[in-house]
Amino acid sequence: MRKDFFPRKHPWHRSNIDSGKKLNNRSCPNCGSKKFIETVSIEYCPDCKLECDYWEKGPNKVYNNMMDREARIEEDKRWRQEQSSEAFDEDFSDYEQEW
Repeated sequence: MRKDFFPRKHPWHRSNIDSGKKLNNRSCPNCGSKKFIETVSIEYCPDCKLECDYWEKGPNKVYNNMMDREARIEEDKRWRQEQSSEAFDEDFSDYEQEW
């Protein structure tokens, strides 16, 4: 990311300005790098090239792949919870019938 990238104005709402100040010091959600930059308008990691420009360009391929992977992980977690819940219900169905 270029040094002259900031400050930048929102393309439609000119009163919104991104000064380039980091919002927090979290690591990259894709590769874990500490060089991750998150501002009002952009998320960027120079190590894995993750980038999402919320005001103009949108997400790049690396960002989309990361989001797809996270969605698959969440879907898998939900499926596993449903399976364990159904197994739990089956295990105690006889017990409930005795009452």
